[in-house]
Amino acid sequence: MLGIEVRQSFIHGKGVYATQNFEVGDVVIPWELETLSQREYDLLQAEEKKHTMWLDNSFQKVLPPACYVNHSCDSNTKPIGRADVAIKPIKIGDEITADYAPILGPDEEFTCSCGSLNCRKIVKQN
Repeated sequence: MLGIEVRQSFIHGKGVYATQNFEVGDVVIPWELETLSQREYDLLQAEEKKHTMWLDNSFQKVLPPACYVNHSCDSNTKPIGRADVAIKPIKIGDEITADYAPILGPDEEFTCSCGSLNCRKIVKQN
């Protein structure tokens, strides 16, 4: 995919980094998704569940490279349609981040370690 690359992240594991500049409103990463039944979701390992979201009343497995976009409470993209769209200018070398709260499943939450000055510490569905 043009404009991004996956590499080690300072936030968590792998991350997605800009190899070009993005302006506000640019689609940074379109999502490729796989719809899962409740049974398929239940059979996933814990690490695989980290790459799912609740969308259209079903679990969706996010495929690479979008599955490597890390959460930040001070994100530079937000989900619009089925893509991460820039909400602030993103420069070459910046890690692409998104706020996971809108895409968490019902009753899901996690402890955040994004390191942002605005970190909410606990992230859950809005």
